[in-house]
Amino acid sequence: MADNNSPSNNGQAPFRRYEPPVTSGSPNGQVVPPTPPPLTAPGGGTATTSRSSRRRQRNARNRWRQWIQSTGESSRSRPKSPSSRPATASTRHNTSPRIQTPMPSTSMSGQKSGIGQPSSANTYPSYSADVPTTTPRPQGTPTKSARPMRSRRGTPPGTRNKVTPLQRSSAGTSSAPYTAEGAKVRKLKPRRAARKTPQPVLYGIRLLILGTGIAAIVGTVLSSLNSSDQAARTETTNPTTIETTARSDTNREPLSQPLLLANELVSVETDLVALETMTPGLTQSVFFYDLDSGNYIDLNGTEPIAAASTIKVPILVAFLQAVDAGTVRLDAAVTLREDLLAGGSGDFQTQEIGSQFTALEAATAMIVNSDNTATNLIIELLGGVEALNQQFTAWGLSATTLRNLLPDLDGTNTTSSADLVRVMTLVDQGDLLSRRSRDRLLSIMQRTYNRSLIPDGLADDSALTYNKTGDIGTLLGDVALVDTENGNRYLISVLVDRPFNDGRANELVRRVAGRVHEEMNQPVSPVGSGFPAEPNTSNTPESGTTSEAPTSPAPESADSVEPEAYVEPEAPLSSPELPPG
Repeated sequence: MADNNSPSNNGQAPFRRYEPPVTSGSPNGQVVPPTPPPLTAPGGGTATTSRSSRRRQRNARNRWRQWIQSTGESSRSRPKSPSSRPATASTRHNTSPRIQTPMPSTSMSGQKSGIGQPSSANTYPSYSADVPTTTPRPQGTPTKSARPMRSRRGTPPGTRNKVTPLQRSSAGTSSAPYTAEGAKVRKLKPRRAARKTPQPVLYGIRLLILGTGIAAIVGTVLSSLNSSDQAARTETTNPTTIETTARSDTNREPLSQPLLLANELVSVETDLVALETMTPGLTQSVFFYDLDSGNYIDLNGTEPIAAASTIKVPILVAFLQAVDAGTVRLDAAVTLREDLLAGGSGDFQTQEIGSQFTALEAATAMIVNSDNTATNLIIELLGGVEALNQQFTAWGLSATTLRNLLPDLDGTNTTSSADLVRVMTLVDQGDLLSRRSRDRLLSIMQRTYNRSLIPDGLADDSALTYNKTGDIGTLLGDVALVDTENGNRYLISVLVDRPFNDGRANELVRRVAGRVHEEMNQPVSPVGSGFPAEPNTSNTPESGTTSEAPTSPAPESADSVEPEAYVEPEAPLSSPELPPG
């Protein structure tokens, strides 16, 4: 019978397998294949075989033998194991003996009548089939042959070649894998691979972390360097703050203490009184102070008197002190307002309302050109009249009081010769200003336009004079620091109370300044020798004579100078206008 359901041929049966029935006449019960029937033609009758057809049949039989032999050898070489092939329903729990069945040869020529016949019983290769022993198959029933083990799908993992990759079992297979010894192995599910971060994002995160770390390190280093540089800069390039702090801590007592006075120059005072007696109607207030020795002259020096423009000196000192403290900048803008305009001297009054100037420009114009409008701008910048009066009191200026803005033609703002000398002494000693601000103050006072009073009365072009004048109808005055040619330094303040615009006051101020400068600028004889004295070896103690050191002649005492007679001017000042300064 023909078996066309063989899975080895993919559902197709190009060959038929002949199974002859078992006859009782066969020796020992063997199955003897009968003689095959003759081939018949498609239309009936006996088919005539030609030499070519017989050759094709013979070639087909030879190919069939080769295929069967190769299949049998490969199946015998494989180890037998329970997992060699999938278990079926008939062979899962019991084993059956195998019987040998002959396999007919079939022609591969592709013809319909090409059914191969075996030449002998020994030419057929044997093929094993599983048949149960308990239920024999009825005669004439076709036997389903076992599929040759040609695929690797059913091969157990232990029998595969090392270079053969492990194959995943199909999803529909329910049988578990087995080892070579037959033990059941637990099937492990593959672990799901973690989703990897894209490389650009990963690199970006790494660079961000690295950049943050580097930035933190660099910031720490720069902050430490900046702090050290700032400290060094404060110590080296900005000594003003240190000096201001030192003055506020250590020099608070000297500000409240009076000046250290040494000897009073009585002879000079007598001459100054004589000058005043020759100018009736004029009252002078003179205070002189030698910065090196402490000698002084005091003629009504502590009496309050109208200040006029001399009060601008303590205002300038207060401005520079605020600059040292850092509360005011030299380039701070001051705006011209209508309520701050003032007549008299100065050019700021001619500027447009709303014009802006720097604080240093206003302070300089206040002293150099005695600008009253610039003075009002500085007073407003420093906090007003009351704030300045508190500072004046802290400096020990008992007679100096600011009551009105400039020009104060009525003389309500008061001061004294002693207060003006005191404030300049504190500046020179460094009790109020730093060295830089002190130099700036002296530079400004050296450039004053009006130098007709004390500087002219010295009649000495070699002397350095730093002065500030004051002039209203009832008062004329000047305060100056003088550095003489012989090295002496002194302060002098002369304020003259006069009838309205009396011109004699100008001459009196000049003569007082000239007499004081004559006293302070006397020639100085050299003291000592320019070379070290050689030891005298000629005189010995036995001779009883000793050498005396040469003594320089004592300077002759200067006699008091007779004041010259005052010459009355031909005509008094006819114009009541104030002179500049």
